[in-house]
Amino acid sequence: MVDEKTSTRALTGSRRLNKSIPRLSVDYDAGTGMWDAPQPGAKAWLPAPGLFSSWYVEDYLDTSGYTRDELTTVPRAIYTQQAGRVNFQDPGNTRLIVFDMVLTERLTDITGFCNEFIATNASIPGFPTSSYDWSQVMYGRYRQYIGVNQAATVQDVLGLVQDDAFGSLEATTADKLWTYKIVMLLGLPATLGVAALNVPPSRIILDVDIVKEADLEFMMRQKRSYELTNY
Repeated sequence: MVDEKTSTRALTGSRRLNKSIPRLSVDYDAGTGMWDAPQPGAKAWLPAPGLFSSWYVEDYLDTSGYTRDELTTVPRAIYTQQAGRVNFQDPGNTRLIVFDMVLTERLTDITGFCNEFIATNASIPGFPTSSYDWSQVMYGRYRQYIGVNQAATVQDVLGLVQDDAFGSLEATTADKLWTYKIVMLLGLPATLGVAALNVPPSRIILDVDIVKEADLEFMMRQKRSYELTNY
């Protein structure tokens, strides 16, 4: 006879979850003063509403099956894989900002996030200037790129000058783990012709344990999640 209190339909144990993100390739046309829509193959990328040169990919990992079986997702490691050139013709004084994040709650205002970060270096989820609690930000990575100079000539390669990590790796009973890649380009190309920005494809990887907690622990985790969702 099956013990309903201890059996689960979804298996417990170690899991490797991942979410792939296509490359971003966008063209700037000085004739119109606008950025074109992302090129074919990068349809997951969307422009941040109302902003000139910010794009994002929003997706999620479905963990509702674990939650329905009263199981808890416990992250052991979360990281980003990326290989390829980050390049932009005639970058001039431009800077490229890249965020990768995994949240237990949806980032509801991409434009507000970008605007506040650009204006005040604030609103980063999980920090005091944000409305998101630290436990709701499982993983975050912030990178900044600038143009590389060689022999007094500006090249099309953008070099990494800052690479920071943040996040709680907090256990969760959320139904969805929201994944984000947000790109902000500050400034204009040096040569006002047709220029293209290219960010290579990447992947967010989560190594997690799916565990069965005691009923009280699970219920308190669910209660806390509900309180943060409705804060």
